[in-house]
Amino acid sequence: ELNVEVNSLPRYHPTLATTYSNIGSIFKEKGEYDKALEYFEKELEVELMSLPSNHPSLVTTYANIGSIYSEKDDDLKALECYTKGLEVELKLPEPPCPSLGVACVNIGSLYKEKGIYDKGIEYYEKGLNILSALLASDDPLLATVHCELASIYNEITEFDKALKHYGIILTIKSKSLSENHPSLLETYFNIAFVCYKKLYATKHRLFWKIM
Repeated sequence: ELNVEVNSLPRYHPTLATTYSNIGSIFKEKGEYDKALEYFEKELEVELMSLPSNHPSLVTTYANIGSIYSEKDDDLKALECYTKGLEVELKLPEPPCPSLGVACVNIGSLYKEKGIYDKGIEYYEKGLNILSALLASDDPLLATVHCELASIYNEITEFDKALKHYGIILTIKSKSLSENHPSLLETYFNIAFVCYKKLYATKHRLFWKIM
């Protein structure tokens, strides 16, 4: 059947994409990941040539390819595919929903775990922009995203930006938590710790200037 379709249809006919997808799924179920990847990539090639750049089918195809790379323990290529799928999803005409914001945050977390902090920041910010427009200003999820951003900025020694996000966390938590709540105390500790690191870094720079 595949040979008939390949020989009778134009190279980038959408029907071929569906066929390639079905074959790829069969190989995936059988654990033959290299063959599955081959057909999912053929599907992607057809879709990129025959569909609009924001077509929902691309999201699914990138997810399928990403899942194959995950099975092959190639986390960076998997992450690259998931990111491309998310970028397509961000272009869809439908209004964004909280789940899309959460997806951005999850991608940011994967980049953070890999130490790719610039991409982590990029996707945390995208998620934060979506969630801030849809959730109440004191929603705990917003505090969580700000905390992730603060921890990255702390890690890359951009202490003022870290303090900015910890300050926002404090504002969010203060609206719903008691003064002695452990989560608030943890935020105060984080602020104090970043202030200490900033002071130490400043003194260190001054010392070497004098020397």
